[in-house]
Amino acid sequence: EWYLMSRDARQGMMNEHMRIGHEYADIRQVLLYATGLDDQEFVVAYETEDLPRFSQLVIDLRATEARRYTLRDTPIITAIHRPLHEALALIG
Repeated sequence: EWYLMSRDARQGMMNEHMRIGHEYADIRQVLLYATGLDDQEFVVAYETEDLPRFSQLVIDLRATEARRYTLRDTPIITAIHRPLHEALALIG
């Protein structure tokens, strides 16, 4: 149904998402439009040190009009970034 709407209607909903994202400038966000990548339309990545703040961002994004067009969220993966030599030392 997303693509049955006009481009302007879709853009308006995405603008709401971007506005909310900008309210969380302390959380690094990357959004990729990924038609043809598996069965995903968008791939989103976040980087933060503050998981409660990230949770609030997700709650805020899920309260938008565009959320009606999300078929599924898969998966949310959390990790700690480490330089390669530190990561290898943890498993060695």
